[in-house]
Amino acid sequence: MGHSKKQITVLVDTNIILDVILKRKPFYDDSLKILELCKSQKITGFVTEHSIATIWYIIKREFDSTTCRTLLMALISFFEMANIRKEQVIEAIENNSFSDFEDCLQEECALNVSADYIITKNTKDFKSSKIRALSAKEFFNIFI
Repeated sequence: MGHSKKQITVLVDTNIILDVILKRKPFYDDSLKILELCKSQKITGFVTEHSIATIWYIIKREFDSTTCRTLLMALISFFEMANIRKEQVIEAIENNSFSDFEDCLQEECALNVSADYIITKNTKDFKSSKIRALSAKEFFNIFI
């Protein structure tokens, strides 16, 4: 019997999800493909609790409360949640190699779930990440 290949695990950054919900061009199509891969379980997709909070904060300007709840419930129906411990939050606070604290938290969450990649629109923000960051397009060029 042959060994089955390990499924790719990704942490999907906040901006990828917002690209889809807000239909932001030119990123919408590639970002939607990432979400579809997660939904169809072709890849294992993780999202962080703080991403969900940020998404809510941003989309509540565009949609009513019921629509926001519906969108977020749909998202978490096919994403796993990536959480971190207090010690990892402390590591993120002490890590000065990231210019954006949220990106540092994303890395800690990705490490915690042993993600293969972080899928983000802003790969340059993850230059010092221990987990390789790819744009949606880069991900497709490598794996699809």
